[in-house]
Amino acid sequence: MDNEVPRFYHENVRNHTTATEFDVSGLSILPKVDIVTLYPGVDRTAPDAFVANGSEGLVVTSMGNGGYPESIHQALLDAADKGIPVFISSRTGTGVVAPREKRFISADTLTPQKPGFF
Repeated sequence: MDNEVPRFYHENVRNHTTATEFDVSGLSILPKVDIVTLYPGVDRTAPDAFVANGSEGLVVTSMGNGGYPESIHQALLDAADKGIPVFISSRTGTGVVAPREKRFISADTLTPQKPGFF
């Protein structure tokens, strides 16, 4: 703030809020989206449990530019094969994510908590 006026350092050049293609106005409840947190030794237990319990979307907190351990790769593919969107986000805080699998959706620059609203 500068004399009660907000100061912006970057201009948002993409569509946002009500100008995007995402319209939830007709929904009475948002889809159930779960966050798959990565850690050393992670396996497919969490993604499989989320899918089994009715998850309608998975957001993976990838390392760096969309990387995740091979130990969960098949679980994510299985979810995508069932029609469940798999978003790959980054927990690093900045940067664009490039999923290594075409069936997965890049969260672009969004933090892991934000794609849950899609």
